[in-house]
Amino acid sequence: MGCGGSVSKEELAEELQVSERELQEERQRLKEKDDQIASIRDCLQKQLKSNEEASMRNAASTHSVEELSSELQARRADHSEALKTQREVLLGEHQQELVSVLQARDTALLRTLSDRAEQAEREVETHARIKREAVEKARAELGEKLSEATATGEAQLFRQRAEADAVEAELQSLRSQVGPLREERDQAAQALQEARLLLRSEQAERSSGRGQASLLEEHLVEAQREHLRAEQRHGDLQQHSRSQLRDLQNELQVRAEELRGKDAALQRRDAELAEVNSQLADLQGLFDEVNNQLQSECGRIERLQGAVSVCSRQSKELESLQGMVEESHRMLAQLREALEQERAERLRVSGLLEHEQQRTQLLLDVLKHFKEKLQGLTPQMLLSRLGVTDPKVLASGVGAGAALSALGLNGYCNSPAPFSGNSPAVGKVSLSPCPPVPRPHLPPATAAKTAPDSTPRPTPAMGSPFVGRANGPLDAFGAAYGHPGARSLSPEPAWLAASPALQHHPLSSFGACGQWPMYDSNYRNFE
Repeated sequence: MGCGGSVSKEELAEELQVSERELQEERQRLKEKDDQIASIRDCLQKQLKSNEEASMRNAASTHSVEELSSELQARRADHSEALKTQREVLLGEHQQELVSVLQARDTALLRTLSDRAEQAEREVETHARIKREAVEKARAELGEKLSEATATGEAQLFRQRAEADAVEAELQSLRSQVGPLREERDQAAQALQEARLLLRSEQAERSSGRGQASLLEEHLVEAQREHLRAEQRHGDLQQHSRSQLRDLQNELQVRAEELRGKDAALQRRDAELAEVNSQLADLQGLFDEVNNQLQSECGRIERLQGAVSVCSRQSKELESLQGMVEESHRMLAQLREALEQERAERLRVSGLLEHEQQRTQLLLDVLKHFKEKLQGLTPQMLLSRLGVTDPKVLASGVGAGAALSALGLNGYCNSPAPFSGNSPAVGKVSLSPCPPVPRPHLPPATAAKTAPDSTPRPTPAMGSPFVGRANGPLDAFGAAYGHPGARSLSPEPAWLAASPALQHHPLSSFGACGQWPMYDSNYRNFE
């Protein structure tokens, strides 16, 4: 443990020395940057001064003062913008370099020191604080230097502006002096013209009179004297203006030479700036590569995020599909149960149908048997059975009631049913001679009456063999029932009652269960 602690301390000391060396190198770089900034500022200040001197010398040239002042202002603005841009670029580069270097060193130190003991971490933190303080001090010094440089530049600009204002004031004073001289010259020229006019007028007056010659000569002498004085003044003014023009031309030449020198210096500075820009372009290429790498990493992260989102969406869809599958399974189970129930119901209904088919077959057999029996119950057949062979008696029907009463049809009609729904086959059952017969002599206008089971009974049709006629052979048959006129229909037997399953059976159209169909006079419906 002791050896490990000593080795770690030695490594920390070496790293601290390396970091101190790097700080010294950074400080040297800062100093070099400050020197470059100071040299650039000096060059710009010299250029500004030279430009101002050249503008002052060129003020009296062919260009007007306003154009020179505009050029000066434009150049000042250009130089100030160039200075600001250069300053901002240098500051940005310096800050970026400092931040990048410090970040790299801090991350390296943190990675190496995170695996070590707490004491080593504390020492590293103290050294990091010292580094940060040094960097902050360096930044503060750099800010102070920049503020001082900006203050000096602004002061120089103010001085240059004051000098330019003074030059403009001198030019305005010269212009103000030239104006009255021109006015005096104009006045002298006007006086000379007036004198000439006076001379001409005097010469014209001399021809008219010589008395005024002396006065005119005096006026002429005075005018000549005034003209000489005006010419002298004009010559003095011309000489003074020529001397001023010569001085201004000399100053203009000197300023032009200075401007040429400043232009050469500016060209050199431009070349230096181009070199700096090329270096900046190289650095920009490196920054572009780093940015491209960062963009590629960002794109990869975005693709991963998209894949994660797609997976989550697919998982949600899978869950929804699983829920739908479970619901479909439940629905299929319900359908299976319903299908089984329907199958059981089908089996039950098929059994009921077979049972009802058997009942209907039995009913058809019974009806067939009744038809055969009814064919043998006509009045002629009954009389022939009684031994009456006279055709007149058969035609008139006299004594039919007595004959029928002798036969005892009421006993046949009131006999019980030979079989029920559970009876054996028809061929093995002894049937009664006659089923219940509807009452004769029922009036045609009478409506169907209600049976004891509340089912309507049909009215016998006209022409039926059971409908009585006046003095017919069936009067005795009606009297046998104990009613002088029409009797109600006999109640239907219980063994002919239909089951509930046959209420809607197709054979129900044959008539209400337990009722007899309507016959015609010749029994053609049954045949």
